[in-house]
Amino acid sequence: MFKHRIALLFGTEKYANYAPLPCVRGDIDGTPSFPGLHKVLSTGLGKHSFTAVKTFYDCSTKDLLANIRGTVDELKKEGRNTASTLLFLYFSGHGVADEDEPPEDQFLIAASDTEGEQPKRGLKFNWLLKMIQPLEMAVVCCIDCCYGGTAIAAAKHYIAGKENAAVFASCSPNEESYFANDQGQSRFTRYLIDCLRGVEPIALDLRDVTTTSLEAGIKKHFHDGYQQPISWVGAASLLLSRPIHPVSVLKRLDKSNVRRTFEDYIRGRMREYEDLPELISDEFHIRSNCQRFLLSGSPMDKVPEEPFVQATLEALNEWSLASERPLLFVMGDTGTGKTTAIRRFWYEQARLWLSGGTDRIPFLLELRLFGGVRLSDGINRTPAEAENECLRRFRAVFVDAIQNREGLDLFWHDFVSLCHEGKMLLIFDGLDEMDVEGLAATPTANFTMLMQLLGPEGKIVLTCRTHYLRSDVELTDLIAHSSSVPHEISEIQVLPFNSTQITAYLRTRIRSDALERWHRVTQRDTLGLSNLCQRPFLLAELVRHFDDVIATDDRIRPSRMFFQYLRTWLERDDWRFSRFLNDFKDAVERDRARLDESIGRDAPRSDLSEWEHRVLAGFIEILAAHLWTKNDVTIPAKSIPTVVRAHLPSTPSVFVSFFDYAIRTCSFLTRTGDGAYGFVDNSMLEYFAARKFRDDILNTVYPWDLSSDRAASAIPRIPLELGSRPLTSRMADVLADALRSDAEGARRRLADLIQSTSKRVKASPQTLYYLGGNCLSIYARLNNHTIPSDANRLDLRDKWLNGALLDHCNLSKVDISKSLIEGADFQDAVLRDVALYGARVFNCKLRGADLKGVLINGEKDAVIVASDTFDPVASGASANVREVYRLSNSKGPGARVFTRPRAVAGQMIFIPGGLFWMGTTSRIAQPFEKPPVPTLVKPFYLNLHPVTNQEFAKFVVANPEWRKEAVIDRFGIPYYLCYWRGDTPPEEKLGHPVVYVNWYAAAAYSAWVGKRLPTEAEWEFALRDGNHSERWDYPYGPSTDTGIEEWLRSQFDTAATLPAEQRTLDVTGEVQPSRRSRHYKLIDMNGNVNEWVQDWFEEDFQSAERLVERLKASGEESLDDNGGPIAGSRKVIRGGSYLFEYDRNWTPFTTFYRRPLPPINTNQDCGFRCAVGIEGYAALDMGTS
Repeated sequence: MFKHRIALLFGTEKYANYAPLPCVRGDIDGTPSFPGLHKVLSTGLGKHSFTAVKTFYDCSTKDLLANIRGTVDELKKEGRNTASTLLFLYFSGHGVADEDEPPEDQFLIAASDTEGEQPKRGLKFNWLLKMIQPLEMAVVCCIDCCYGGTAIAAAKHYIAGKENAAVFASCSPNEESYFANDQGQSRFTRYLIDCLRGVEPIALDLRDVTTTSLEAGIKKHFHDGYQQPISWVGAASLLLSRPIHPVSVLKRLDKSNVRRTFEDYIRGRMREYEDLPELISDEFHIRSNCQRFLLSGSPMDKVPEEPFVQATLEALNEWSLASERPLLFVMGDTGTGKTTAIRRFWYEQARLWLSGGTDRIPFLLELRLFGGVRLSDGINRTPAEAENECLRRFRAVFVDAIQNREGLDLFWHDFVSLCHEGKMLLIFDGLDEMDVEGLAATPTANFTMLMQLLGPEGKIVLTCRTHYLRSDVELTDLIAHSSSVPHEISEIQVLPFNSTQITAYLRTRIRSDALERWHRVTQRDTLGLSNLCQRPFLLAELVRHFDDVIATDDRIRPSRMFFQYLRTWLERDDWRFSRFLNDFKDAVERDRARLDESIGRDAPRSDLSEWEHRVLAGFIEILAAHLWTKNDVTIPAKSIPTVVRAHLPSTPSVFVSFFDYAIRTCSFLTRTGDGAYGFVDNSMLEYFAARKFRDDILNTVYPWDLSSDRAASAIPRIPLELGSRPLTSRMADVLADALRSDAEGARRRLADLIQSTSKRVKASPQTLYYLGGNCLSIYARLNNHTIPSDANRLDLRDKWLNGALLDHCNLSKVDISKSLIEGADFQDAVLRDVALYGARVFNCKLRGADLKGVLINGEKDAVIVASDTFDPVASGASANVREVYRLSNSKGPGARVFTRPRAVAGQMIFIPGGLFWMGTTSRIAQPFEKPPVPTLVKPFYLNLHPVTNQEFAKFVVANPEWRKEAVIDRFGIPYYLCYWRGDTPPEEKLGHPVVYVNWYAAAAYSAWVGKRLPTEAEWEFALRDGNHSERWDYPYGPSTDTGIEEWLRSQFDTAATLPAEQRTLDVTGEVQPSRRSRHYKLIDMNGNVNEWVQDWFEEDFQSAERLVERLKASGEESLDDNGGPIAGSRKVIRGGSYLFEYDRNWTPFTTFYRRPLPPINTNQDCGFRCAVGIEGYAALDMGTS
């Protein structure tokens, strides 16, 4: 069975020197009465339809050659020049002979520019055969041309030794081809089409059309003498099609003749496997291992089963022989070999059944065929009606599959009867591939429909990618929902390959010298190559592109390797995106422009040509960059859509929903049992993060920036994430390799980033501390590990180069005076004659560095502190350098102390934390404000007052991405900082709380000052102001009479008489003592403005009640403050402002008042204040703001 089936159809209707051939279009495109070859090959052969069918009309000689050569080269480049690829070539038109050549070289397929006499131009068939001969892929060539038989002599001469090839000619060497009776098609092509469709039974071998059976059918059919097609067929019989046969609705299964019904199906599918040695050959098939589990109990629990680790095929065979546990789940990450294992299992069971060793008929079905069917029609129905409609559609698709794809003369009721009687061994591959939309209820619905086929005596194997289901609990819930599922179920988890299996796989697929190269490379592997290749899917990609990825000098090209993995994943799952685009065509067309605003400008530099591929890859890159920046390796599934929205706020919901599903079937991700998603290897995470950073480096304008539309200067684009933490050596290598295709341009851009961002970096020590050093690390790798000191030198004076990886680099004569270099690596670097005047070199690796001639003076700013066993004498350092080094590492008189630049803490109040009841039982509360939950808050610090306009203006100046127009462009919101004049707040409101800021801006500001937004529990704890043992609904009492400060009432009455924009109060000047909380002395915790907090709003109003019940059941006293739900669509705002409408209960000033607001929104009365934990506070500069 061929994995890839590609057809090229060439038709020449019009010629410069010959009469036109009107039947050519009919041969390929069809006529009103008869289908053409294009339609039959592309859609008419069921699962054997060709994956790509390209049509070319009226080509010149040059175009003919270019189209064939281009396709073959592309297949080679993609690693598809293998025995599992079929290339079908068809030519319809005039055939001519170049009589000046030997017989085997005479035949030409006429092109549009072929000469009328003594023809030389055209497709020389000997050229085509010479190109075909060395190919590993199978090639079938059909020539519907006069005198086409001449080509057979050429085939016998040039490709006699190629077993997987065949050439069919429409006539003998001295004959002409004829039209069919209606003149719409040629006689030969119409017969070829009929054979492929199964209309001509004499061309069938059992239920298949092969090159051998087609040759025999042609000989029997053309017996009238005036046209005699001839052919040459190689030793291998190549499967061309498995025709579809209609089944009478009156057909019923003869129970006494079941074996005969299934025997052709079994033998036909076994024949498909003859071209797949990885399935049927003991030499090529690598037996994977698995872990075994038992799912049982109520509620269902998952426990290991002995033997816990076993060969996958052994586990499958043992299960098939057991009478209990009729259902087996085969789980595993993408690419671990689940499909290969169950196909091999089917093959062994099929051989066993044919020999009489088992009574169960093995039936294998790929569930992907349901992925293109919308089982739910979206019509408003009762639940029972909706379920029945889904079942009806499921049965229709299933029957179509068993009849038209598998050739079984059966209807649903007969097939179900056999299953329930225990006569079938059903093997369903890909529960995840039934799903395209990714809706929460879909897995359960699809599983329930499949379980209709499970009877008391039945047996079903069901495969599924582990991370399609968000957690192990989702798997057990899915099983529990189906009433027909037994109480005990087996599960096996297919394991990645071990080193022995990897070697065995490679030994049969690559040359011995390449295998030796592999062993050398893996011995010093720093890219995680060995771990990645534990997955057969990725290992197969390495084999396909081995010489491109691992050079003869044993150098690995990481970007090449990972890019091939990316492209293969996108192509492998391309059908999902195509079906999604088709199903949601209206929404996609409506919202595509909004998505393109976020990603479109980077397209010219992308290495992916397809728009949908760029979208999917872009989402994966965002996820990887997020994890890398946070220094995390996993993320909860529910948080992934929120990450996408944070980076691409204008992304339409339809795309976010699809991506949420797509990542659960992505080849590069895996899942833990509790539902945390991560990349299969950290090197894969780093590659996708590097792809995003690559775009930020190469592109100078943000894709969302519309400054040019306003005739304004664009915001300088920088790789923001590269400022958050130092690169590892491996990631620096990957990034440099990804930029190497435009190394000169990348070096210029990196040099510009180091120079142009210096001032901005120094203003942002919490967020951009490592940007300059990381850029320098990449630059050095792109410049042969040399930092130039000549006319092309970088200006590295007075720069922050923290975390720079410059080991083994040549920095001779480079001037880095006054620069700050913390945590850099200078091991074995050449620093001869480097200028270090006033430089602070702190906590750097210096062992083996050459410091001869380094220039430094004794000024107090200069610091040199090593983090390793650096010996200044052995380095050749001068006396000045050694003295600076001594003083920098001394505690005595004159010792030099390095102080890392940090954000200023400002005025913060210590909140001791403790236990309190969060929420209320009040009758005036909303459902989402109750019940009270005992919550434990850790000690923390909280800003004395909300962030002011003046403070936020400093942030905007240092971070132009958060300027007024920039945020409006990026988020599509018109009111951000709407009362500011450009990027300047009103002079009279500098000390007022900043408002009209969305949650993302508040969070970005907090990070910039080394803080965060307070959790909702922290905010409420601070509002209660020490009265935590009480459960008051107001800060200072149980009612409005005692619980609210009198000044708050008075100020509210005053504010009500003012325009909305004048109702906020200054929080930095002379603040009335009454505006400070009594105990913590916080300013305006109630009144003035609402405030954003960190938490997502829990849309499930019953969640708090469940938390209380969980605490009661567990016996725990309280719940730790965990920052609320891990994901959501709206954030929480707390506190009352002076804009709320009066009610006699003063509800916005209660201790429980909370409201949801989309994080993208800006409100005229919503600001924020910052918080920080104990450790975070200690890392801040304790100077005053």
